[in-house]
Amino acid sequence: MVRKGAYVINVNDWRTKKKTCTLCKNPFLENKAQKLPLSVVDWRALSHCKMKVSSSVYDSSESLVNDSTSSVENNWKVGLDIDISPKYKASMMLAGSKSNLAQYSMEKTKKDKFSFASHEIHCTHYR
Repeated sequence: MVRKGAYVINVNDWRTKKKTCTLCKNPFLENKAQKLPLSVVDWRALSHCKMKVSSSVYDSSESLVNDSTSSVENNWKVGLDIDISPKYKASMMLAGSKSNLAQYSMEKTKKDKFSFASHEIHCTHYR
């Protein structure tokens, strides 16, 4: 997934019907006052990071891509009726194969033996 910069709420409208606005000090921006969007009713700054870092090591691009797309429901592959003989070991990777992650990892494994690591930290700054 690629960040597109789209907001779920309207952050551009901040002026009320009385031509005023709500100002809040933001401790993450040296306590500068910020206009609170009208769509945000209750706002406060807080910093909370999970102290747990989750890591995974992958020996192939296929295992990396399969794990990164496992949270996506891919029921569109039902009904493809691809029959592979049991005497052959084969796998098929369709889900997410055009993502930047998949393209990068598959290109690297074509050139040499690679392993890939994934690290995650979750932080929340506003509530």
